[in-house]
Amino acid sequence: MGDDDTVFFLENLVDVLRKYDHNGYYYVGMNAESIISNTQFSFGMGFGGAGFAFSYPLANILAKNLDVCLKRYKDLHGSDHILQSCVADLGVSVTHVKGFHQIDLHGDISGLLSAHPQAPLVSLHHLDMVEPLFPGMDRIRSLNHLMKPAEVDQSRLLQQSTDTDIFRMASRSPPPFMLNTRGLSKNPCDIPHYFYFDSVDEYPGGEGKQRQVVVTSYVRRFPRWQPPCVPGGNYSVNYVEKILVISPATRLETEGSRRECCDVVYADKENVTTINIRPCMKYEIMG
Repeated sequence: MGDDDTVFFLENLVDVLRKYDHNGYYYVGMNAESIISNTQFSFGMGFGGAGFAFSYPLANILAKNLDVCLKRYKDLHGSDHILQSCVADLGVSVTHVKGFHQIDLHGDISGLLSAHPQAPLVSLHHLDMVEPLFPGMDRIRSLNHLMKPAEVDQSRLLQQSTDTDIFRMASRSPPPFMLNTRGLSKNPCDIPHYFYFDSVDEYPGGEGKQRQVVVTSYVRRFPRWQPPCVPGGNYSVNYVEKILVISPATRLETEGSRRECCDVVYADKENVTTINIRPCMKYEIMG
């Protein structure tokens, strides 16, 4: 179940749901990114905007008891809240899946997306209530642009980032979010560079290599207008205008696995950096 203003990534949805025993009693979904929304409804609810799923046995016994449940919870607002209460009466709790996104937020959500957890991206709700995901585009063009890499490899959507602490916060007071945030800083070493998805292509991997690779390009849309970051030297990446990410043309498994590692190749006197994604070595840690 889901709302009509929700975008679902069906390949990832299938991968997520196939991990559960269809003979069991499963209620799969996710709560909201906002403490306010969870408080208003329930922290144990799979939000309907993000989408949720019932296994067949659960849907079956729910249907048999639905009339009684609707009378019991007639004063609740929202079908997702009512169904969560009905399911709780049947002794089943929600199984949280991090790829469902309610997006009860406003404005720029680029920080939330760039800090996406290690989980398949399943849904995005309320995209008409936030700024377009890509600069210089309206919401429709922005969504169509997002679908270009989704058609090639949904499993790695939003998975290039390994930092879970980059959601931007506009005040110094504790934010009402269900996710990690970081404070504002004037230190140029703490201020990120912003690159946005530009294009995606598939190429043969070459002799002795994997059969096919996906090359995704990201470009800097705005000048950074910050001095170089110098943590012990005079090095700066302000000159980099484009990043090429080379990834395997195979689906990424996130369940019970580590994030992928990479090798970064800087081209001297050029404005392009290449990132080669690969499996992590056994004892490798991310720098």
